[in-house]
Parts: sequence; structure tokens; C-alpha cells
Amino acid sequence: MDENIVAQGRKSYWANRGKMDNPYDFGTPEYNDFERGWVQACKRDSSHTSDGIAYTRMESDLGRPDAVEEVRKQEAAAYAKASGG
Repeated sequence: MDENIVAQGRKSYWANRGKMDNPYDFGTPEYNDFERGWVQACKRDSSHTSDGIAYTRMESDLGRPDAVEEVRKQEAAAYAKASGG
């Protein structure tokens, strides 16, 4: 764990008023350390001025079709057609 990055995450929480803006690539140890510091600051925030966790570098379109689900539906439809259903 990189304590400098953890401290950077804590400072970022306060500087960005509770909005997460993690500069590191998702899934890397650096990303996790930054997030660890940010969450620590969030837990210590007694002002309740933050509006919850907001990930600014995450995909925001959660309503988009799931590619795996689409393939499953296509395969089911092809099976139904081939079996006469």
C-alpha cells in the first residue's frame, strides 16, 4: 500500500467536496490506494454535505444493453426457431 497515494485520496475527497475523481487506472493498486484514502475521508466527514459517492470516471450509462445478455437472447431465439418454437 502506498501511503502517499492514500493521503492523496483523502485530500481529494475534501478538495472535490465528496466527488471522487480518481486519476489512476481502474483495477490497479494505485487506484485502490487512492480509493482507500478517499473512503477514509468520507467516513470521517461528519458534515453530511456530500451527496453520496459519485464516481466521475466510471461509465454512467447503466441502462445500456449487456452484451452477454444480448448474445444469450439471440442464441435462445435461434434455438426456438430451429426447434419450431
